[in-house]
Amino acid sequence: MDLALEARGSSVLLNQRAVTLSISHGLPVIRQAGYESVEDLGGHAFRAIFRSGSGWARCLVNDIWAPTERGVSLKRSITVDGESSETGINVGFVIPLDSVSWRFFIPGACYDHAPVEDGQGHAVVTEERTAFPLVMAYDEASGRGILLLRLTPARQSSPLLRGLDGGGLLQVTEIGALGFDRRLPSPSLSALLPHAELPTSRMRSSTRPPFLGLLPMDRTLHLEATYLVEGFTSRNFGEACFQGYARASELLRPRPVRTAVELDECVRTRMGCLASLATSWNGHTGFALNFDPRVARDAPPSGYGTGFTTLKSAVFPRVLEYGFTGRQLNNAYMLATCGALWGMPGWVAVAKDICGSFLRSCVMRSGFLHTLYDVVRHRPISPFGDEIGSSLHYGVPDAPAGNYVRNMAEAGFDLCLLSSIDKDPAIPGAALGLARFLLRAQNRDGSWYRAYTEDGTAVTAPAQWFGGTDRANKSATSTAIPFLVRLYGLIGDISLLDAARRAGDWLLRETVQSGDYRGGTLDNPNVVDKEGMAYPMMALLALYDSTRNQDYLVGAESAGSLALTWNCLWDVPFEEGTRLRELSFASRGWGGISILWGTGVVDTYSLWFLPEWERLAVEIDAPVFHDVTQLILYGTQQILSLPGNLHGLCEPGMQEEGFACSHQGIDDGLISKGDTWGSLGWVFAAGTYGVWNAIHGENKG
Repeated sequence: MDLALEARGSSVLLNQRAVTLSISHGLPVIRQAGYESVEDLGGHAFRAIFRSGSGWARCLVNDIWAPTERGVSLKRSITVDGESSETGINVGFVIPLDSVSWRFFIPGACYDHAPVEDGQGHAVVTEERTAFPLVMAYDEASGRGILLLRLTPARQSSPLLRGLDGGGLLQVTEIGALGFDRRLPSPSLSALLPHAELPTSRMRSSTRPPFLGLLPMDRTLHLEATYLVEGFTSRNFGEACFQGYARASELLRPRPVRTAVELDECVRTRMGCLASLATSWNGHTGFALNFDPRVARDAPPSGYGTGFTTLKSAVFPRVLEYGFTGRQLNNAYMLATCGALWGMPGWVAVAKDICGSFLRSCVMRSGFLHTLYDVVRHRPISPFGDEIGSSLHYGVPDAPAGNYVRNMAEAGFDLCLLSSIDKDPAIPGAALGLARFLLRAQNRDGSWYRAYTEDGTAVTAPAQWFGGTDRANKSATSTAIPFLVRLYGLIGDISLLDAARRAGDWLLRETVQSGDYRGGTLDNPNVVDKEGMAYPMMALLALYDSTRNQDYLVGAESAGSLALTWNCLWDVPFEEGTRLRELSFASRGWGGISILWGTGVVDTYSLWFLPEWERLAVEIDAPVFHDVTQLILYGTQQILSLPGNLHGLCEPGMQEEGFACSHQGIDDGLISKGDTWGSLGWVFAAGTYGVWNAIHGENKG
């Protein structure tokens, strides 16, 4: 029995693989079956029935397939009942694909590869790890795309019940899974209920065993879900990804979370707390940010795991960070800015002391900048290769002492900001010194390597941290461009703009054209991530503003469109008893970090890039950019501790770093769904400068 349905010229064939069934009874058994009966409902709609089991465990699948304006819809109803406490069931369906050159996309989880980059060519991903439950296949040879999305996202989920001997886990949940298979001769898209992660998963442990959720069959359960399958055309893979994400936004129409107070009051509350955290250690002034905000200022921050290492918290409290996550100088800029506006001269003075401490301790004669300072040892330290070992997020083994270009460029950018309100000539002097260091280190092709030693030698090993290919070694090139363009605007040195343009041209050739965006973050480097897409957008827009070269705008659109897809459009349901359920946390507007976890871990870092997305909304007339920035702007103010509602934190103005929408290594005792963790490092900068610049900044679209 075959059902052929047309989706804008793309044939969607529902054949004997239209239903997949996984039953666990001792050992898991996965089989595929066709429908047992099909009823013509008229108007090219069909009702299809599938039954499984009898007596001790029964399952009824009732599907209604119907044409839509752009494709076909599936309304699936699943009823299970029985008396077996040792049996569970997972029901799915498969959409066969008719070509051999498909590329695949799951927003926030997969960008044309298996989510864990194992090269296995097939994957199933829990919806908890997606910015929206959809999977897309795109055929570059023909420009055709097939989109499979869940029109009715899950709203309820109960805790895991227990595991079965066969490896499945019983759970009553509406959360499903989506997947793809590029293997010949039968490439396909798929959807499952309940959720699963196959063939490997980080949900259970670092060994990545598969996760197979099963509906228990010792009770009566009824689940419903509606899916759409649509065909479309697009010019390239990146544009197709954006089309799929924008289509989900159009259909769901998510609205921003309502904040308890106005956005300006959120910034004011954060700033008050930030100012109180300014501390001096033997004449070196900075913000004491690394502690557990759920406990007290003197409580060590919680450690956590990155993709390659587990971080210990003991060293955190004694280290000040000026790039990537800490952004001490950015905090100082905000303290000075708000202090001047709000009549707080003490804040301005503290900001000056913080900047002065950095200039005295972290600026080297070569122009190289240290961006970590140890207040116990009273000296700057290197994130890797230091005699005390790696610090904070940086678990790099066996590398010479040096620093990342991103760290230095962000500190340089913040020096440019400070120079606009503090006329100390040492500030632009340090920024210019860094710029000259970067110009000396720039490769002939316009790129930079990811990290350098103080004498300008590139650090390219170990490959796991610095990239295994020439392109990966240079993946942080975009992070230097906004700094150089900003400094060019301050001092007018054309050599800075020329260097930025050469870097931008490399970015267009090697990153935008290939669509290989990775290496944005430094604690999970060399993997595809949100910041690896957002930074090229920021860099290319900065170049477009300075040159009006349309190529840079087109490149910014390409990078920014993909970066946008990391931000959640829906609310993952949390189970009773979890912290995020108790706090009524909504995942709308929060962004995933890297493909290691998808959106199973979310944070507020998207706040840094709101002005650029707003610009694109205007420049290319794409309102979805504005719609999503509003989700981000308001959604990320959740669980900000306020007077009268501290959300379990120790003082007003604080917010934790990370939020788990999915399990991460629960068998290893790491992170459970609904957990929160982290210290305050970069959260203040994102929540002050990021929000401020979005609502008041010079780049507001």
